[in-house]
Amino acid sequence: MAITFKTRPITKYPAQPPAAPAPSQPLPDEFLTIAEAAELSRASESSVRRWERRGVFRKFRSGKKILIAKVDLLNFLRQN
Repeated sequence: MAITFKTRPITKYPAQPPAAPAPSQPLPDEFLTIAEAAELSRASESSVRRWERRGVFRKFRSGKKILIAKVDLLNFLRQN
């Protein structure tokens, strides 16, 4: 009795965007966690996470924590 295996084709995933901001943008001085950004913006943490996933502001990772540039959050809040 022969055993057959189903195989899937190998898919190539698109390249990840660079983690660092564009060279023309300086690194921000202050960072906020998701909870701090939610408190400052008077929004829920899920709203801040949704904005972060949509690319509304730059994000940085410190281990498992996601840090948000305070300047970007304030600019976003001024525009909306």
